[in-house]
Amino acid sequence: MISSAATAVPPDHLSPPTCNFFECDYSVGGVSVRASSADAELLRCAALRKFASARASEAQLDLAVRWVPKLESPSAAPDFDSGGVWRLYRQGRSLGFDFQSSILGSRPYKRALVDESLSHGEILVSRECFPGAPPNALEYPLDEVLVLHKLAKLDGLELHACGVIDASGTARLFVGHSGDGKSTLSRLWAQRPGVSILSDDRIIVRHQDRRLWMYGTPWHGDAGFANPLRTQLGAIFILAHGRENQITPLAAAPAAAQLFARSFPVFHDGDALASHAALLSDVVASVPCYRFSFLPETSCIEMVLTCC
Repeated sequence: MISSAATAVPPDHLSPPTCNFFECDYSVGGVSVRASSADAELLRCAALRKFASARASEAQLDLAVRWVPKLESPSAAPDFDSGGVWRLYRQGRSLGFDFQSSILGSRPYKRALVDESLSHGEILVSRECFPGAPPNALEYPLDEVLVLHKLAKLDGLELHACGVIDASGTARLFVGHSGDGKSTLSRLWAQRPGVSILSDDRIIVRHQDRRLWMYGTPWHGDAGFANPLRTQLGAIFILAHGRENQITPLAAAPAAAQLFARSFPVFHDGDALASHAALLSDVVASVPCYRFSFLPETSCIEMVLTCC
């Protein structure tokens, strides 16, 4: 079983200590997070610095961060195994995200315990695994995991994508697997004046105010673009390998299937999966979708600007 305690708060733009606690507020994809800790070093997550936000009266996810002497491994099997460093365990109406790496020993090095609504929780960091310099408690992938699970309750999702706003304000989303050319496209677009790149690897899409929006994220690819801006979602291009620049319209059903394959669903939650599928159906019904094969040169950008 997983043991827990406490309430909650966030990362990198630190406010002065209040009642012996440091605070950090940030927002990713419109999800506001607050983390607090008696140890300011645990909240210094550089990747989130651009996403720091002014302190709101109430964060959507409130996290308390603290040291514990050590963390025991749960005796039960996980409800979900990411195949990477984290696993999910359920304890009543609470969720426990355990992080473990052979490099840091045989026990978990960090545990995030949150309520089922992902409104409050705490992050426990094992002193046993970090006898020297303290880690960033919210370092990747925990920051992404928490936002993904919160988005599943807020009519939002994350896509493996590059998001671009051109000089005229037109927004385009280029969706693709690893190796499909998202970072290459980002670099080509960045050469044009007045262009903003929201991310070259991860984009959040949300339904808000009866509109579809895309947000930049801190989780960038090789090109290193990470921008907290949001913009109304425009055309979607699903990347494919080819020997020439080519743009082909896609019908809604195949577009939705291809977007799902390039998204990050919360697989262990049936309601979240249904919401994820419904949002993708809404996206392809509202936004034009295309298959896009391209050559890694500026001519591909010209084709996009001319066509869509």
